[in-house]
Amino acid sequence: TIEPPTSITTIDSVSFVVRAQGEAILGIETSFGDSETAFFPAGGARTATVTFRHRYTQSGTYDVTASVSDAVLGQKAATVQVNVQ
Repeated sequence: TIEPPTSITTIDSVSFVVRAQGEAILGIETSFGDSETAFFPAGGARTATVTFRHRYTQSGTYDVTASVSDAVLGQKAATVQVNVQ
């Protein structure tokens, strides 16, 4: 799951909390919808809670996608849409 912030402006650095559960999580990659990405290696963990920080430079609507790679279960993704003022 992705927990987006409730209010986003171009002057703020915002946090997205990604929670994942699996068998052997290798990593979580988050795409912020503005061509920027971030990666967190999970080292085979069964659960992971990661906070990704990001700053948008332009207002608009963005699709934020977190992709979880698991050695046993494969890859799964979740997407949320955020509005930046």
